[in-house]
Amino acid sequence: MVSIKSKQLRRSLFSIKTDLRFDIHDIRKYSAIDIADELTLINQNFLLHIKPEELFNFAFLSTEKKTLASNITSMIEFYDRTIALFATQILRQKTDKLRASVIIHLFS
Repeated sequence: MVSIKSKQLRRSLFSIKTDLRFDIHDIRKYSAIDIADELTLINQNFLLHIKPEELFNFAFLSTEKKTLASNITSMIEFYDRTIALFATQILRQKTDKLRASVIIHLFS
């Protein structure tokens, strides 16, 4: 049997985090290490597919980069989408405190 006092104590302990509710799209439900590991594996796959010809004469900077350096272009596009995802996760939070919690989580 649990006393009323212990229920109130438990409620007060858990009320600290009630403003940090996670929805199904919240990146904070994944650990920063897991996110970094997955991104490393994805980037490794991109790097393994880059051919030396894509690097010669800076083909990835030319106007025909999609054909001359398709793997580098794909990697850059993925990087841009990843940054947009992180920015969206931060900016979709309603308060500065929640935004800070996402930033802290990603860099911890």
